[in-house]
Amino acid sequence: SASSSRGVRALSGVLVVGQVAVALMLLTGAGLLIRSFAAALRVDTGLEAATVVTARIALTREHRASDEAANKIRERLFQAMREIPGVTSVAMSFATPFQGGLPINAFTLENDTLPPGSPQPGAYRVIVTPGYLETLGLKLVEGRFYEEADMVPGRRLFVVDQSFARKFFPNRSAIGGHFAFGGRPTKPEEWPTIIGVVKDVPHNGVEERSGNPFIYQLFQGGRPGGLTLFLRTNRPAADVVSALRNSVRAIDPALPLFEAGGLQEAVDSSFDNRRAVMLLLVAFAGLALFLSALGIYGVLAYDVSQRTREIGVRSAIGASRGQIANLILRQGLWKGGIGVMLGLVGAALPSRSMTTLLFNVRPTDPAVYGAVSVVLIGVALLASYPPARRASRIDPLVALRDE
Repeated sequence: SASSSRGVRALSGVLVVGQVAVALMLLTGAGLLIRSFAAALRVDTGLEAATVVTARIALTREHRASDEAANKIRERLFQAMREIPGVTSVAMSFATPFQGGLPINAFTLENDTLPPGSPQPGAYRVIVTPGYLETLGLKLVEGRFYEEADMVPGRRLFVVDQSFARKFFPNRSAIGGHFAFGGRPTKPEEWPTIIGVVKDVPHNGVEERSGNPFIYQLFQGGRPGGLTLFLRTNRPAADVVSALRNSVRAIDPALPLFEAGGLQEAVDSSFDNRRAVMLLLVAFAGLALFLSALGIYGVLAYDVSQRTREIGVRSAIGASRGQIANLILRQGLWKGGIGVMLGLVGAALPSRSMTTLLFNVRPTDPAVYGAVSVVLIGVALLASYPPARRASRIDPLVALRDE
C-alpha cells in the first residue's frame, strides 16, 4: 500500500515488454541481412577487377550498316585502347560483369547424360574477345582460352566454367567435349568443341539463384548495338577514362561513351539494393532499441519515484543498498526478459518471409537470434542501472519524514 497502483505499474510494464519485443524482431531482421551481406561479400568473384577500367559504347547506325563497317569500328576501338599509356591488355564483350542482362540459351550435349524426359539444359552466354581472360583476370582451370588464331570464321569452339564442367562432365575432363546451342547438328564435324574451363564468375551477381552455368563464346562478327570495353591498366581509372573518351571522340564524336569507370565499382554496385534494404532495417532496429532502453529507464525511474516510501520502509527494516538495487535491476531484467521471449516467438514468423532477401543464411540462424537476445538483455541491464543506483541511495529517514 506504500507504492503506486498495481494497475498503473502493470500497464507500464506491458508497454515496455512490447517495445522490447518489437525491437528484437527488427534487430533480428537487421542481423540476418547483415550476415547475408557479409556472406555475399565473401563470395569469390573470380575476377581481378581492381585494376580494370570498363565503359559501355553505343554504335551508331553508320557503324552497323554492314559487316565491314562493324568490323572496322571494332578494330579502330581496339587500336585506340591499346595506344592509351599504361594499358597492358584490352578486351570487349556484350555485357558488363555483375550487371545482369545476359541471355540464357538452351543447348544439346553430344553425349547426353541427362535422365530421360529431362528438359533441355540452358546456360548463359558471355560473348568475348580473345583478351578477355587476361584483361579481367579470370582463372584458367583447364585447357586454354581463346587466341587470335581462333577468330577464323566458321571455327566452332567454346570455353565453359567449372559449374558447366562439373554438371555435364562429371568425373572426367570437359576438354574435348561437344555441345551445340539449339538442336543436334546433322554432321559430326559441326559439333563445337570445348577447349577450356575457367573458374566460376557470377556474371549476373553473386546472388543469382538459377543454377545455370556460363559459357564463353568467341565474338566472331556481327553488328551489335553496343559493346563493353575493358582495359587493364596500372594508372588511375579516372586518367584512363579521360584518355579513352578522347580516343573515342577522335574516332567519331557521335559515338556515346557511358557507364565509364573502374570495374570494381561496377562489381560493388551489384550490392546496392541489398545494402539499402539492410541499412534501412538497421536504422529502424536502432531506433527501436533506443526507444526500448528509454522505455525501461523511464518506467523504472518513475517507479522508483512512486515507491520512495516503500523503499524507505525496506531500508528501515534492514534491507541493504545492494538488495534495494537488485530489486530494481530484477524488475528491469524481468521486463526485458519477457520482451525477448515474446520477440523471439514473433521474429520467427517475419524472418521466414525474408527468405528471398537472404543469401547463404537461414531465416532461423541461431547465432543472430542469440546475439540479438544478448544485446537486448544488456540494454535492459544498462537502462535499469541508473534507477537502481538512485533507489539504493534513498535515505530511509528522509523518505519517511517526507511522507
